[in-house]
Amino acid sequence: MWLAPSTLLWPAYGWVFEKGDVGEWLVGWLKTMVTNPAAYLPEIAGTLLGAFLLYLLIRHGTLHKFIRTGAVD
Repeated sequence: MWLAPSTLLWPAYGWVFEKGDVGEWLVGWLKTMVTNPAAYLPEIAGTLLGAFLLYLLIRHGTLHKFIRTGAVD
């Protein structure tokens, strides 16, 4: 997104997105996650935070309401 102003500033540059090569995206993503701490550390932190929030929703019995409405009391 940061390298493509037409995506970042959509729809200022028009209604159509540029077509990108997505052929090897999974291999590239996995390689980055294994070799680059600057990429995988935030992913681990986000996963832990998401798991903790899910735990709290389940513990307080508000998961169903959160899924239905997107809000909790």
